[in-house]
Amino acid sequence: MTEPTKDQLEKQKLQAEIDKIKAEQRETENRTKFKVLAYVLGGIIGSGTVISVISPILTSKAENAKIEAQSLRVKSELAEAVNDSTKRILILKSQKLERDKQSLLAANDSIKTVQDKLIKQQKDLQTSFAKLNNEYKTLAGQSLRSEQEKRNFQLLAKEAEQRADSLAAQRNDLQAQRQVTEKRGEDIARKDFSVDDGNFLSIDEAKRMIVKKGYFDRNMNPNGNGIKHQYEIKAKGEVLFDRATGLYWQQSGSKNSMHFSEAQNYIADLNRRKFGGFSDWRLPTLEEAMSLMEPKKDGDLYIDSMFDKTQKWIWTADLRVTSQSWIVNFIFGVYDDDVPGGNFYVRAVR
Repeated sequence: MTEPTKDQLEKQKLQAEIDKIKAEQRETENRTKFKVLAYVLGGIIGSGTVISVISPILTSKAENAKIEAQSLRVKSELAEAVNDSTKRILILKSQKLERDKQSLLAANDSIKTVQDKLIKQQKDLQTSFAKLNNEYKTLAGQSLRSEQEKRNFQLLAKEAEQRADSLAAQRNDLQAQRQVTEKRGEDIARKDFSVDDGNFLSIDEAKRMIVKKGYFDRNMNPNGNGIKHQYEIKAKGEVLFDRATGLYWQQSGSKNSMHFSEAQNYIADLNRRKFGGFSDWRLPTLEEAMSLMEPKKDGDLYIDSMFDKTQKWIWTADLRVTSQSWIVNFIFGVYDDDVPGGNFYVRAVR
């Protein structure tokens, strides 16, 4: 077997050195890529952003220092090299180290750029988190208020429901009371009452009372002579006192005719004002009103001329049926029952 020549040995040695340099170059490139990837992944993690970014920078600086040291050593060896093969190997090493150095510098620049970007993103995320946290607190407070408002609304709804039930019960009670009252009114209307009750008088009862008292009525008792009155003027002419009956009468009365319900209001107003110095005025009964009837006209009316002539027909407090009252008509000298919805005058008595 032929031994390799010196040139062949040098060539093999040179090739081995070249392969070693290429392998180291690939390893350096891979390590640099790994560092950049690790840096990016570290930025994604969030809270570890700053540490993940600074770590590859420190590592790159250490690698750069290592390359610088190797480069100086290669330059020193190159100065001491005695043959061309060794020089070529050292030159390749030097070139390879320079490329590594430039790669690391470029990687450092890239990492610094990404670092600044990620730090800004981290600050933005912290700001967003603070904003979201405040919004969460606000929403939590609103939720609590909404729950309280909901409870308040439920309480109000329950109270309203109870109130509605109470009103419904009251309405039913009033309806029942009205039915009882209407029934009682119908029963009363069917009964016979004496004149002294002063509420309901049938046609026959009214006629018997007129005849018994001797009151004049042109139809029912044309021969009645009535009462010999003894009128006295009271309260500056506003009131006439009849000594024959002991009754105090309004000298005039209402200026206008009115419905029965309005007549009751008119009486209430007299008492409120203490008309003539008294507060117990009322509508007269049929018997009391007929006591004013004169058997002959005094002017246009069957009533003494001491009374105002405006009140040609007047209401009484007595009823013939639940919907009709007895009235006294001084124009025709009769008593009668009113038509539903009729309007007549008021002359109060006490």
